[in-house]
Amino acid sequence: RPRAEHAVLKSAVAFADDDVPCKCALAWLVGERVRSDEQLAASSLESLCESFSIDPPEVQHQLLAACVKQRLRNPQSSRIEAVCVETLRAATEEVDDVDVRERALVFQRFT
Repeated sequence: RPRAEHAVLKSAVAFADDDVPCKCALAWLVGERVRSDEQLAASSLESLCESFSIDPPEVQHQLLAACVKQRLRNPQSSRIEAVCVETLRAATEEVDDVDVRERALVFQRFT
């Protein structure tokens, strides 16, 4: 059963490009539910965060939370660390939304 859920998540991430509610939900799923598969978490975050700088603030908030949760859950993963660091950097340097920037600054202290 977990393998089937992982396959569904991988497929959904591939098709979530412009659908804001879908991308928010997938980011939440990756942050909350992907616990035992570090590779799935890393690949999902990499895909979801590719367009972070141009995503709407609702998506950016969810992606920040998912990245930090996975980083704290998998401190040894260099892939998750790289995605988290790049996402936090983009949030603090490239995003115009003040709430996203401030949240990223707070999250940087956790990672």
